[in-house]
Amino acid sequence: MEVIGDRGTVTAGLPGGLLYRSEERIGQRVPRDWLERFDAAYTAEMAAWLHAVREGKPPWPHAWDGYVSLVVAEACAEYLRTGRSVRMGLPPRPDLYADAVT
Repeated sequence: MEVIGDRGTVTAGLPGGLLYRSEERIGQRVPRDWLERFDAAYTAEMAAWLHAVREGKPPWPHAWDGYVSLVVAEACAEYLRTGRSVRMGLPPRPDLYADAVT
């Protein structure tokens, strides 16, 4: 939808929210804080966590995901330090996380 006025336009329905055009400028509203911006994501994450707990499965993300992301971050840091390719190795995922929601 687009509303056209004598001093500009407002376009709605775009993935990024409302788009304002006025006086040869274009802009979008910026959220007040991080909570407003990520509210839907945090709500979905909490719902998935509760679902996993109710099902008796380890919630996701879990400690294994944290470990893997640390291994990747350390490999990236090593590459930045040396400029050489880095081979990453991970042990098998522990059985505790075999039924994890991913």
